[in-house]
Amino acid sequence: VLIDNVDRPVDSGSLCAVLTSASYSERLLGANQRITVPSTVTWFLTGNHLEFVGDLTSRVMVSTLDPECERPEAREFNRDLLEYVKANRGELLAAALTIPLAYLVAGRPALPDARSRFATWDDFVRRPLIWLDRPDPMLTQEDVRENDSVRESLIGVHRAWQQIFGNNLGTVAEAIKAADGVGQSARPELLEAFLTVAGNKDRTINSRRLGKYLARCVRTVENGLKLVKGLPDPDTHNQRYHLVEIQSKYRSQ
Repeated sequence: VLIDNVDRPVDSGSLCAVLTSASYSERLLGANQRITVPSTVTWFLTGNHLEFVGDLTSRVMVSTLDPECERPEAREFNRDLLEYVKANRGELLAAALTIPLAYLVAGRPALPDARSRFATWDDFVRRPLIWLDRPDPMLTQEDVRENDSVRESLIGVHRAWQQIFGNNLGTVAEAIKAADGVGQSARPELLEAFLTVAGNKDRTINSRRLGKYLARCVRTVENGLKLVKGLPDPDTHNQRYHLVEIQSKYRSQ
């Protein structure tokens, strides 16, 4: 499946489900009928400076093609790639299958690299390549994560919350008061972090939206920090949150 010329951040719960399941089920549009189809296909998305957000960042890899010319569509090639692949399909398949077969014959040597969420692909594609001292395909996910606006927003909120409360409990109202203050904020970096996720058009912080955002992000680990719920404030009964540092060898940088 090819989705061509993507020009906006890609965020899709349905696509996440398709990429991690052997089949996909959904209601047929305009009918009271549910259909299930196999999802054993390869997905390609093309575009300039592709951006993936949220859970999709752990489900994609990026391949960058740089023709290093102003008009790549005008290039001429000495080989018709489609015809070449058709004529040499058997030889190409044998060459591709030799790599995982050699890894299996060698006893699937243990590697220090962390496994991906796709075990079969890990065993038959990624780990054989790493075993041959080729670059880890998953390294491209670091670039995807760095460009994830959802992740960056959460990191900003974590940092702001940590600056205001440290490891102590705090409420949404207390956080807004510390970030916004009276008139112009004395702490603009905190204000910007909250405006990014819960800002009004007049650049004030929407307390209800910020509260809902924090509730959605509870227990999500990012940059070694996790927001957790604490006991409500004994006077106002407002929900309180605090940050917990997570020690993990798989911590993102």
